[in-house]
Amino acid sequence: AGIRPTSREALWGHGWVQAQFAGQLIGRRKLYPADLRDTLSRLQELRETADYESRYVSETQVTRAVTRARVFVNAIVTGGQQQ
Repeated sequence: AGIRPTSREALWGHGWVQAQFAGQLIGRRKLYPADLRDTLSRLQELRETADYESRYVSETQVTRAVTRARVFVNAIVTGGQQQ
């Protein structure tokens, strides 16, 4: 999409990518549906919980996360168009 970090501190970090996707590609350019706005951050949070915390991640949470990830990837592949 031609978006590039302007400083070395922000160089493609998770937070920067999430903010640009939500702010630029959803908010400003309207290339993707608004319901994808928090997908990256929610999936990252669940992954970090599963990998680094003692809290249990349920099969239901994982199933929903995989479904959400598939919807997200499909939106990217199809350029944001609903199928």
